[in-house]
Amino acid sequence: MPFTPYHAGPAMLAGVGFRKVFHIPALIVGSVIVDIEPFLVLAFDLDYPLHGFFHTFAGGTIAVLLISVPIWLLRKPIGKLMARLKLEQKKGFWFILWSAMFGMVTHIIMDSLFHADLRPFYPFWYNPFYGHISSKAIHFLCVFSFIAAGIIYIVIFFTAQKKESRQKNS
Repeated sequence: MPFTPYHAGPAMLAGVGFRKVFHIPALIVGSVIVDIEPFLVLAFDLDYPLHGFFHTFAGGTIAVLLISVPIWLLRKPIGKLMARLKLEQKKGFWFILWSAMFGMVTHIIMDSLFHADLRPFYPFWYNPFYGHISSKAIHFLCVFSFIAAGIIYIVIFFTAQKKESRQKNS
């Protein structure tokens, strides 16, 4: 797996680039939630695969369902934070669920590209994604996505501030 924060880069790029398509917080949380599993395995030295059930589409879907409800319940405070960040968005449950699901799927596909032990289509052992792209290319994509997301966000933020300033002055 790219180190967990790397997964946030592509999610943030998709989120700020396509704000009308994705709920940014749900997308980011969905893109990293399944890495709680390897964290727990490493932190507690568990006798369990590093990329186990939650690194499958079935397990990831369960994780997404579990996080989508709290994100939806917290939609008002999250919405206020997003408004301050100049990233106002729709807040419906299906929009949140779709976004978290997309984040999870991209995470599992990225990890499947260079982890032979991943079984994305559990209970089947086959990993059709493995070995098609190098880990170096994935890491580059993740870092590039993070930087590009930051640049796009800066443009969005200052454009919104400029628009607000014009409205106050007129």
